[in-house]
Amino acid sequence: MKYKFKRILCEERGDATYTGVIVFTVIAMITVVFLLNVMSVVMMKSELDAAADQVARQIQLSGGVDSDTEDLIDYLRAGINAENIEFVIDTNFITAQGSNTCIQIGTPFYLTVTADTKLGGFFTFADYPLTMTSRAAGVSEVYWK
Repeated sequence: MKYKFKRILCEERGDATYTGVIVFTVIAMITVVFLLNVMSVVMMKSELDAAADQVARQIQLSGGVDSDTEDLIDYLRAGINAENIEFVIDTNFITAQGSNTCIQIGTPFYLTVTADTKLGGFFTFADYPLTMTSRAAGVSEVYWK
């Protein structure tokens, strides 16, 4: 048995059957689909990181959450292919100029962006739900009187 197995492994004759080609093709297709699904999740994570950085910089420059920041969040939310995208800001807000969404100069803030997505198989078969999280931090650059 050992010699027969060794002889089969050492053969230099190519032997391709129809079933072998079909099995190889199916395995190759499954691998490509899986890699494309994984790459889509990686790209979405990259988009979430970029969105978190952009919103954090906007908050730094404006000194809080204003209509421009909300417009930017809505624009970025529309460009990301995910569900339930949430932007959460953790900081000490102050009341200045009639608004309670101001951040005093030098006050740090922490931004967390979460989104739900799926690592899928073929179409909707065997979808695996994932929650992606991106974080950014910054310090307000605006002095509020």
